[in-house]
Amino acid sequence: MIQIPRLLLRQFWAALRRSRPPRSGRESLPWVVVEAGNGQVTLRSQHADALVRVQVNGDYNADLICLPARALDDAAGCRGNVVVEPCGDKVVLRWEDKGIPQVKEYETTDPAKLPPFPALPASFVTNPPGLLKALDDAMKTAVGDSARYALTKIQLRRSGEIVGTDGRQLLMQAGFQFPWKDDVLVSRSGLFGGGVLPDDVPVKVGRTANHVFVCVGDWSIGLPTDTQSRYPQVEQVIPKALPTTWTLSPDDATGLIASIGRLPGDKDDDSPVTVHLNGKVAIRAKGVDNGQPVELILGQSKVVGPPVQFVTNRHYLLWALQLGFREVRISSSSTPMLCQDQGRKFVWMPMVNAEVIPSRPDATRIVTSKDNGVQKMPVIPQRKPIAMVPVESCPTKTAIEPAVPSPVQPIVLDSRPRPGAPIKPHPKTTKTPAKGLFGIGRAVRKFMAKGKRLFNFGRCK
Repeated sequence: MIQIPRLLLRQFWAALRRSRPPRSGRESLPWVVVEAGNGQVTLRSQHADALVRVQVNGDYNADLICLPARALDDAAGCRGNVVVEPCGDKVVLRWEDKGIPQVKEYETTDPAKLPPFPALPASFVTNPPGLLKALDDAMKTAVGDSARYALTKIQLRRSGEIVGTDGRQLLMQAGFQFPWKDDVLVSRSGLFGGGVLPDDVPVKVGRTANHVFVCVGDWSIGLPTDTQSRYPQVEQVIPKALPTTWTLSPDDATGLIASIGRLPGDKDDDSPVTVHLNGKVAIRAKGVDNGQPVELILGQSKVVGPPVQFVTNRHYLLWALQLGFREVRISSSSTPMLCQDQGRKFVWMPMVNAEVIPSRPDATRIVTSKDNGVQKMPVIPQRKPIAMVPVESCPTKTAIEPAVPSPVQPIVLDSRPRPGAPIKPHPKTTKTPAKGLFGIGRAVRKFMAKGKRLFNFGRCK
């Protein structure tokens, strides 16, 4: 019998859940081995994409039990400790839920039949706590898929750089130390974000023949390595001469992060917005079914250099701001943009053939302002249903006068077609093929056409 602290069980279940591939259900959950003895308890599990182990000190009875991961899911919300004990060919978990005892029985297996947990590396290199966030940022950037390059993985270089890209955006982070002499690819994982691992202690990194281990506190995370897949030569897409610089003030950046998702067209393919840099900064957006654009003017931002106007996926711009960049450098509407600070570079590709939204007199304009240090972002108006009021007919007049407001409850216009009336087709929308940094032609969404090659960067080494 082993008594597991509730907090430890919840943390391990959260780590195991985040380590699994996206869209994997409970059926694909691995086994969890619980081992107690020598004043310690260890929970460990492994699957094709990650190894997870946590070891804490305490007074525990010596035992070795194997249970399905879904058992942790069932008991994760309990109060108090969880008692795990074998019962023949089953394993029984006991806990309390709001004072009511809970008992559940699960299948078990012999731990000796499971693949052995790989041994930890013989030596480690210590890195600052910021390595966890750097890994998480790189893995969030590498969310694409490609048959040509291993874009679903991130690259850990011998120089201490972390590289992540999906073919349309690229994040490079330097300043770390890795104890190997080549460049290695590791699988994506959500373990390094979400507050699962402690972020205020040094991080140790080591490598075995098949895994890169990241150890922080009581946790050990193993990521399978890949030395066979090809990875693009990312240095070739970093632009050099960028004459125009857009600098966002802290208040404008905060307001844009909060507002860009509420601009029209957020649900459209690639979620395009037009950015106009001409002494001032204007961001325009409109929906497919809404001809009136919304123009957001950032009054506190600065632009230095020649005017330029480009269309970009708003999510790439938002991700650059969330990463903490406050300066965007660009040359033209058909070349990559660059955000750079100490040790980091973020590059993304604008939408080259997308329709530019021009400035219009009838556009809904929103201007950022600052009053006593408080940023004011006017609420973007939402479309309201059309309301009609009854109009009394007058036989003595040849024209109907405008309706006068009446205390009668307004009648909302029914948008459904009348019986027997022809149904008008939805107006066709223009879908613009998205362009990639490395000329990788792939479908971003189900309705997107494949992008064409913009540049010829050659083959990977």
